[in-house]
Amino acid sequence: MESQKALTHTATKYLKAINTLTIQGDVRQIDVAKYLKVSPSTCFESILRLIKKELIREDDHKFLLLTSEGEKILKSIEQNQYIFATLFREVLGRCCQDAKNIAAQIEPVLDLDTALEMCRFNNFLEEIRGKKVDFWEEWGKYRLDPNKDQPCLNCAHREHCLKKQKPI
Repeated sequence: MESQKALTHTATKYLKAINTLTIQGDVRQIDVAKYLKVSPSTCFESILRLIKKELIREDDHKFLLLTSEGEKILKSIEQNQYIFATLFREVLGRCCQDAKNIAAQIEPVLDLDTALEMCRFNNFLEEIRGKKVDFWEEWGKYRLDPNKDQPCLNCAHREHCLKKQKPI
């Protein structure tokens, strides 16, 4: 299985572009090049690398499609970006577009443990929203309980979210 961490920011943009364009119809390399505003030769090289990593494939008509692994990694990438954008927007007060841009820049360097801790932190923030609590005291006690808690809605890390437990 291809490691998400091995993907560059550029590779992530290509996966997102192919996914977006596929929703609109069949996608060829030239469509991706135009969408990303890059030269066809640059696009060809990047597409070739993603094909070798088995994250995308070409069908018999040379249309590009994400593989199931490519879809899985893209969902994880989008989840990580959502997690950080939420932090930057809700906690640090950055505007929506700034939060999304910063999250997109940070995401390629995330490891799974950091993403899971951010899931836990966002769940914690949601749980205490509107309550008057001692933040540090509550955060020190907070952990996900696999017997009663659900991981983040539509979480790409669902299989890992509740497995990672920290002793109190």
